[in-house]
Amino acid sequence: MNEKIKLMSSPFIDAKEVSENEIYHTALKKWGIKFQVIMLGEEQAELFKAISKQVRKPTTTRAIEIAEELADVEVMIGQMKIAFGIPDEQVRVWKKAKLTKLGSLCGLIK
Repeated sequence: MNEKIKLMSSPFIDAKEVSENEIYHTALKKWGIKFQVIMLGEEQAELFKAISKQVRKPTTTRAIEIAEELADVEVMIGQMKIAFGIPDEQVRVWKKAKLTKLGSLCGLIK
């Protein structure tokens, strides 16, 4: 999952294509693993808060906020995979096992 992303540093500068991994590596180098782990916790807390608000008092517009917080957490997870040397394939294998277990608990898999 190392696709190129077109970034724009300002409206007056041409877009530059960089990979997700390049962004993650640069962020980790700039702020360090310890700080980014703390940021992961903060982003997860913001996601939890947005979801909790939606559960308590549903609105049709809160989905946008939840989507933004999900994106923040996904970006931080991408950094954690690099920081701790976890290949995407390893996560896919675990995710498949977890989904199989969930499917079984839901009665979809026997």
